[in-house]
Amino acid sequence: MEPVEALEWLIRGKNLPAADADRLIRDLLYGDLPEGLLGGILIAHRVKGSSWEELAAFASVMRENVAGLALNCEDVVDTCGTGGGVTTFNLSTGAAIVAAAAGAKIA
Repeated sequence: MEPVEALEWLIRGKNLPAADADRLIRDLLYGDLPEGLLGGILIAHRVKGSSWEELAAFASVMRENVAGLALNCEDVVDTCGTGGGVTTFNLSTGAAIVAAAAGAKIA
C-alpha cells in the first residue's frame, strides 16, 4: 500500500500487514516521504500502538541496514541501554562512566 493509505489505516487504528509495514519503514529510513506525511504517520502509529507484526517488519528492515563499525582497538565495552526516563537513573551511562574511569574503552 502507498504511504498515504498506510496513514489512513493507522488513523483508523488498524494494524499494518507485514509487507506494508516493511515498505513503510523502508520509506521512512530512506527519506522518501514528505515531512508532513512522515509526521502524520509517526503520530498515528504512536497513538495506535505497535503490533507484533509491524515491529517484526520494522526490526527486520532495520537489521538489513545496520552499518558495521571497524575499531582499531581491543577490549571495547558497549553499555548501551534504553536511556531510562526523566525520573529514572540511567544505569548503562553510570556503568560506562565507572568502566571508563577504570581504564576501559567505551563504545
